[in-house]
Order: sequence, then structure tokens, then C-alpha cells
Amino acid sequence: MVEVKQGDPRAIWSTLQAVLPGISLNNRMLIIRGQEAVVATIEEAIKKLDVAPPPTTPPPALRPAPNVELTLQLLQGSNKTEAGGDIPSDLDATVRQLKTAFPYKNYRILDTEITRGRNANRTESSGTLPGEEVSFFQFQYTPHVNPGPAPRSVHLEKLRFDLRFKVYTDPAKTQFQYQSTGINTEIDVREGQKTVVAKTNIAGSDDAVFLVVTPKVIE
Repeated sequence: MVEVKQGDPRAIWSTLQAVLPGISLNNRMLIIRGQEAVVATIEEAIKKLDVAPPPTTPPPALRPAPNVELTLQLLQGSNKTEAGGDIPSDLDATVRQLKTAFPYKNYRILDTEITRGRNANRTESSGTLPGEEVSFFQFQYTPHVNPGPAPRSVHLEKLRFDLRFKVYTDPAKTQFQYQSTGINTEIDVREGQKTVVAKTNIAGSDDAVFLVVTPKVIE
């Protein structure tokens, strides 16, 4: 009879049974029957198998899902001489690119919104805008932070951008109705990089509104 002191007696018994059937198990005791040489061989095998199991490594702590902070900037492009305005310095490069692609003489910023939402959660922002033409906007998206080293890209799933316009129906501008426009798309944007996502024309006008987004991942 050999006592298993450190290892798992059932596991040792099962291993030996596959090679040397006829060994019995009673609690932590292995009962061996046979010729002296065979018993000695089995005892040596038990000594080699009777070792303490390796310590279990606890699973790594789950990191909380990151937040995504998204800066939304609405730019208006116009050919009206009085439509221009001060542009924040961080938008200078973006406006220069827009001027090379679209025939608008002036640009002005309508609004800046900052939203923050948990990764993979639906996020929404809405508000009113200055001016007579555009009265309301709504922006919805679900951010997904793509794996990889920083700066990472963020996938904006089911991005929806809606604008509601006030359109006058008489020359005196005493009567009006609302018209809506918008886009539905999906896009990947690089962290810290300004990206022009959408352009939409203002009903009853030659002006246009551009949506610029800049993501930031916050762990």
C-alpha cells in the first residue's frame, strides 16, 4: 500500500491503470498486488507522479470597456460675402481641403458638440443651431474601438446625421415649413484625426453643411 501525499490520487491511479491494470484505490492509498519487482517499479512510478499540482493562475482582471469621446463640428459653406466667420485654428487645414473640393468662398462654424459614450453603446447628441435656415440637428452612432496600438481607429456603426431646415414659402418670409435631410453610413475614423463625414445642402439655398468628427479613446 502506497500513500499519495501531494498529488491527486485518482489522477495517479487513472494514469497507472492505463499501463498496469489491477491497482486499487482507497481514499489516498494505492493498493498494489504483484511480484516484488513489479511492485517496486510501480512504487517508483508513484513517487514520480506524486507531486504537488502547479499553482493556478487567476485570470487577468477584465479591463473596463473604453469610452469614446467624439467631437462633432458643423461647418457651413456659402458663397455669400457676409457668411464668413472666424474659424478655429484646429479647423484651418480642414477648411483648406474643403475649399479645394467644393466651390464655396466662405466657411463658418455653426456648432461644436462633444459626446462621450461607452464602447459598443449607442450614443446620441442633438441641439439647435444659430441662423434662420437650420433649426435642429441630431446625431446618433455606436462606437467600436478597433484593436491595435495607439492611435487606434474607431468604427462608427449606424451613424445617422439628421438636419431639419426652415424653408419659407412666401417672399415676405412670414410662412414656412420644415424639411429634413440627413445621411446613414458607417465609417472608420483615426483617433485624433479630423474627418469630414458628410455634406448636405440647405433646402432653398446654395449653402451646405459639413459634419466633421474627431474621436478620442479614453481608457
